[in-house]
Amino acid sequence: MTRHLRLLIAATFLMAFQLPAQEASRAPDGGTSYRVDGVELLGIPNKPLSGKSSIEWTRTLEDGSTVTVHLEANLARDSQGRMYRERRSFVPVNSGQQPRLTEIRLLDPAAKSQANCTVATKQCIVSDYRPRTSFRLMPAGAFANGTRFFGARRPGDEHH
Repeated sequence: MTRHLRLLIAATFLMAFQLPAQEASRAPDGGTSYRVDGVELLGIPNKPLSGKSSIEWTRTLEDGSTVTVHLEANLARDSQGRMYRERRSFVPVNSGQQPRLTEIRLLDPAAKSQANCTVATKQCIVSDYRPRTSFRLMPAGAFANGTRFFGARRPGDEHH
């Protein structure tokens, strides 16, 4: 592991404890935990950025009612192409709750390494990383037979 990656991991954890494919799994409390991949980032050097990934999800429950949840997670890329990603828990829309930070992911395309850091255990697993060099841009609009929507919503649009 490079010295820079170790420093980045240490700094990330210090800051974190002071402050979207869909995957379901059993949560520690026996409930179901969902993971939805957010935006795709490429490790492009000399193109630093920072921003937020925002996901809103409306699920239909077994009784036919719906529940809408959301999350916002920080992401960044430095001038060397290294990336920082957060995973956060979903919270009900308009609840005023802040999505809980669950995982931090650090990707270093030059070193071909990644660190997945679990906040609850304060542990990181460092492994090999094969950076993507391209991806297909999805056009804005409905997809998956109208059950999903990609792109910015305008005020007044119905939830899908």
